[in-house]
Amino acid sequence: MIFGRRSNEESGPTPAELELARTQYLLRTAKEPLLSQVVVDVLGTLRPEVREEWRAGLYEQGLAVEPLTAEALVEMVTGRDEARKALGRSATAAVADVVAGLISASPGFRGFASSPEAREIGVPDPDRQIARQRPRAEPPYLPGTTAGTRR
Repeated sequence: MIFGRRSNEESGPTPAELELARTQYLLRTAKEPLLSQVVVDVLGTLRPEVREEWRAGLYEQGLAVEPLTAEALVEMVTGRDEARKALGRSATAAVADVVAGLISASPGFRGFASSPEAREIGVPDPDRQIARQRPRAEPPYLPGTTAGTRR
């Protein structure tokens, strides 16, 4: 840090990195109804060639889904933590772009700042920031006087 300004290296993740990490977090942690809705919206929005890229990414992560439908994908990952993690890792920038535009996905982002995905790209954890702050010493309060009160 020079003169109170961050260098480019310290500025944090790019918007694209942030969208991708949030999408990976959402796919890994969303409850079944939200996950199903997000997958339906993503599959309905992606162009066929991008859908095939995602299918290849799923296959690389060990999730061979034939045919690639929302129901089949959600059923495959339901109740399986490793499959959920693989689903998150399969997300591409195109999938992240679609998810970023979904208002229905916003509840699924709660807790993102404390997630492994956020730590990996350098998003500061607000819970840790609060824990690091030193408590401010308060003067003792003496009844019947103005001592200990703020002016």
